[in-house]
Amino acid sequence: MLLGTAVAYGPVVSFDTQTRTRDGMVVTARAVKLEDQPWNVWPDGSARLLNDAQGYAVVVAITGAQVRWDPAHTELAVNTTDQVFPPASTPEELLTPLLLLARYEAQLGLEQDTQLRLRSAEGFRSAYLSTKEAEGQAAGIVVFPAPAARLFAVALQLTLGVIVDGKRMEEFTFLFE
Repeated sequence: MLLGTAVAYGPVVSFDTQTRTRDGMVVTARAVKLEDQPWNVWPDGSARLLNDAQGYAVVVAITGAQVRWDPAHTELAVNTTDQVFPPASTPEELLTPLLLLARYEAQLGLEQDTQLRLRSAEGFRSAYLSTKEAEGQAAGIVVFPAPAARLFAVALQLTLGVIVDGKRMEEFTFLFE
């Protein structure tokens, strides 16, 4: 099943929260498994929207004056700095393939499983890190679409881009091994 659990090994890394501080900003990051997220559990125990085979995820929190996540300066290196994946800048980038699948199911007269799952996607949308400027704190999950089913990840290096006060770019690096 496309949205089944345990389709791929999750990354074999530390899932401990890491913290970086600079110029009054505090940034935390924690690698997570998509299948373990509360917004992602379907009643039958399968993944609601995304499984671990579809990519890697990190939960981040950014505390500072005026802060905004910048997807253009964010990336995840998997195992080596030669293998880098950009983030999905919005949750819709990850949901669009499911929307197409739901339309296909409807056209073929199949069970509307994907459509039901998409109707329950608001928790995922709410949990995703916003690209809008925030006063004081921005927090959420960031997903890096990658062929995780074919990559046995033993190291993840996150570079997180943050725009401060609407003009200054800061990058924070986290290594999960």
